[in-house]
Amino acid sequence: MFLTRAGCGLAICLWRVKKLILLAPALVFQEFEPHLKKRTDTAVIIYHGKGDDVVPLTPLHKIARKVFKNLTLNMVDDDHVLSRTFKSIDWDKLLEIGTAAACA
Repeated sequence: MFLTRAGCGLAICLWRVKKLILLAPALVFQEFEPHLKKRTDTAVIIYHGKGDDVVPLTPLHKIARKVFKNLTLNMVDDDHVLSRTFKSIDWDKLLEIGTAAACA
């Protein structure tokens, strides 16, 4: 939240998350259960290693498809820490979100 003082009042500008990038997210753990009925249309990009021995593939993918309406799921030949994939991601391009709208 961005706050500025405008005369006698207070102007509030709420910034919305444009994109989430999740690496082997722990959505399958019990602590995430209260959020399973929620859905978001925020763009979500997940990288998940086929050899992940911490976060199971099938349950994670099922949960991700349910919770994230705008999902890009990248299955990669890697482990949980994505040791090979992390280095090969084009972070400049992935983090591009365009020009942020100014507060009115």
